[in-house]
Amino acid sequence: MRQAVGCRAAWLGLMLLGLAGCMSPGMAPVDERSPAHRTVKSEGARPATPQIAPSTNGLHTVQRGDTLYAIAFANGLDYREIAIWNQLESADRILVGQVLRLTPPAGAVEIKPLDDEPAPSARPLTDPPVLREPQAQLLTYSDANWAQVSGARPATPPAPVAASPIPAPLSRPPRHRRPRPRHPPPARRSTPGCGQWTVR
Repeated sequence: MRQAVGCRAAWLGLMLLGLAGCMSPGMAPVDERSPAHRTVKSEGARPATPQIAPSTNGLHTVQRGDTLYAIAFANGLDYREIAIWNQLESADRILVGQVLRLTPPAGAVEIKPLDDEPAPSARPLTDPPVLREPQAQLLTYSDANWAQVSGARPATPPAPVAASPIPAPLSRPPRHRRPRPRHPPPARRSTPGCGQWTVR
């Protein structure tokens, strides 16, 4: 009984809190601002990075806005190679006015793709050979067939063992069953409460 009263009180409290949350004294305040109140910083458009021209003499003088990647891309090189050739500690740090070598120094190993190999040519596929005879044989299970398949010698059959008499099963005492009641028990009634239903 106490549980049912507690559940009802909890539900009632939750419903009252929900209703109280839906009620408000008036409209929500809206503050509308016109564009005149906004201060827009008018920054000049960022100048686009100047287009880097490919080098004709194998050197490039770094200008403001240049990146090692852009210099390498304009000259068809790998930025890591340029960093190695110029002994840069970091590929991210180059200075304005710095002169970069765009050709490998004497004795340096240059990585080039293999252009000497011919392009792969298309060939028609050949038909796989068709097997005309069965490759396996179905054998019934026996020790001789198993020995033939596994490559082992056939096992000699074990000597027959004299059969021992089977002991009689132990008898169990009869089981006593409780008599069933003639009338079903009366239905149990409970008060409807928190998660309970009336059983009739």
